[in-house]
Amino acid sequence: MAGVAKTCVVALDPARSRGFLSADSYSVENSRREELVRKIFVSLIVGLGVLSVWVCRYSMDPDTISYLDVGKAFAAGNWRLAFNTYWSPAYPWLLSFPVHWLGRTPRAELLTAHAVNFAIYLFSFGCFEFFLRTCLASVRAEEPQQRLATVPRWGLLAIGYALFLWSALTLITVWALGADQLVAGMIFLIAALMLRIREHVSAARLVALGVLLGVAYWCKAVMFPLGIVFGLVALVSVEKSQRRFYHTLLVAVPFALICFPLVQAISAKDGKWSFGDSGWLNYSSLVSPGGRVRNWLGSPTTSGIPLHPTRLILDNPPVFEFAEPYAVTYSPTFEPGYWNAGRTWTFDLRAQVRELTGNSLLFIELFLHSQSGLLVAVLALIVASGGYKRIFTYWPLLAISFATCALYALVHSEVRFVGAQAVIAWLAILMGVRLSRKLMPSRLPAGILIAASLSIVISVFAGLARDIRARDSNSALPQIGVVEKLHTIGFAQNTKMAIIGDGDWSYWAELGHFRLVAEIMSPDEVSFWALPNQQRQRVYNAMKDAGAAAIVTQPPLPLATLDDGWTQIGSTTFYLRSLK
Repeated sequence: MAGVAKTCVVALDPARSRGFLSADSYSVENSRREELVRKIFVSLIVGLGVLSVWVCRYSMDPDTISYLDVGKAFAAGNWRLAFNTYWSPAYPWLLSFPVHWLGRTPRAELLTAHAVNFAIYLFSFGCFEFFLRTCLASVRAEEPQQRLATVPRWGLLAIGYALFLWSALTLITVWALGADQLVAGMIFLIAALMLRIREHVSAARLVALGVLLGVAYWCKAVMFPLGIVFGLVALVSVEKSQRRFYHTLLVAVPFALICFPLVQAISAKDGKWSFGDSGWLNYSSLVSPGGRVRNWLGSPTTSGIPLHPTRLILDNPPVFEFAEPYAVTYSPTFEPGYWNAGRTWTFDLRAQVRELTGNSLLFIELFLHSQSGLLVAVLALIVASGGYKRIFTYWPLLAISFATCALYALVHSEVRFVGAQAVIAWLAILMGVRLSRKLMPSRLPAGILIAASLSIVISVFAGLARDIRARDSNSALPQIGVVEKLHTIGFAQNTKMAIIGDGDWSYWAELGHFRLVAEIMSPDEVSFWALPNQQRQRVYNAMKDAGAAAIVTQPPLPLATLDDGWTQIGSTTFYLRSLK
């Protein structure tokens, strides 16, 4: 039995298997504390994840429409649509077959998508667990060689789990149907492997790093340039060697081989070499020269000349048509690279400084204000250590976190983009803290870490409470009612429809498998409803000529402004006008 127990401990603790720490020198008391911390936080991570998904099980956002469409194309074997120049394939492909097999109704489709998303959340947690155990193993390996002591490992474990809770449930969120949770898991794996390479470089680890960086690119296009940066950081962190060129090839070749098929598919659609359209499109619209991406017609004048824009079929109010060439729910956001072909970006110093300033303030809020209890705890431990230089001991982890924030700061930043990097940066700093061994027997360092962990957990509970109160604001449940009613009255799947309002918020169209082919965008809704009834007929005729069988809208004005022909869709706030 003793042999079995020892084997289990070694399996749970990679540090033992790598010879970082012998079983005899391992503190039984600390081991028990670590196991207790692990059990408590694993229960919290799984339990709160389940609660969050259940409460927000009908949530959707505009990105979800395109992700589900890409997944459906993959399940149908439509490779032309399955490889998208804007939406990276890994996440929608994971959704594809479960949604295809189980999503027979709108409710089932959405619930299945959330079940897959929860599985990805658990995958991300597994990746983080691997990273956290690697961090603890690295600290144990260095501790006997140091005159000073590291922070209590079980306290570091508690902080790590608390940070993951905050990142996964507050910054990224488990209910948002998007690729960010999957990307976070890949970044945790990459960070863990970078630590292991730094401790002991081997051909297998370098090849594995190249593979992970390549797979991460399939999860999100930004990981192509970041993958190059991460690979360089990993190579530089290794002690100088005559085999540096050989090590570089071991990382670069598998990375290139895995990236090549996706780069080739995207480049073939773009007609030029490209690893994805999201970067230049976001830079052009959000930084310089500006202007909208949906239904772009060349404004502002410095943004380029449209090659094949959506078609303006009526001027007043503007009515756009986009039935071809993509038979999807909402074409302008499904393949924005196609509709924005000819668009260019320009460098404008003032615009760049403005974007950098705004995004920098976001990161200042994230790191210095959103978890003020953690900040105070870290500062207290650094002051107690008598020096700040040692916090850069694990500089590769800090480097990849800073590089990610810097890249996003140039274009557009949201906290969900850097959830994993926030966790990695804080843990890297805490791992580098060294305390006097005289201070270690006291309860102060452990107390500081536990207090910070509780502070983070409390903030997660507060965020979850806000999600519960605001769950209706993100819910697609009312739009599921629209789908069910439309199917009841005879509108079949793949029916072409028009929208007065924003197509990217028309969840009913995706869940009902309808095709939006024309729209009046939300800024122009008011001008449409202000038209006399006779002039509105011009709009109806234009949408009918575009192939739409009916128009769906949520009237922003009093219902008295509705002309004859509009009928309420069940008990929802949506209205229908048939064009047959």
